[in-house]
Amino acid sequence: MVAALDITYPSLDVVILVLAHVGLFIFMEGRLAKAWLALVVAAMLDVFGDLFFTYLTLIGLYYEGHIVEVLSLWAWIAYALAFYIHRYEF
Repeated sequence: MVAALDITYPSLDVVILVLAHVGLFIFMEGRLAKAWLALVVAAMLDVFGDLFFTYLTLIGLYYEGHIVEVLSLWAWIAYALAFYIHRYEF
């Protein structure tokens, strides 16, 4: 059960990344391009963080406080930046 969740979570992150790229391509020429770019960067950081977390968990090298958690923190900062930019650009 845990291994299935470890595989499903990054897979759904990739779906979010693809949808963020679609939004970026739609709004590339508009006022919301910066916000969507920050959203894509956040999604990429989230995907990489979850992939590394899953890999390290499966091979048994993950521990609480591992440096890979920094990717998730930067992803949340980028998400907050995207929403901040969206609020003031729109």
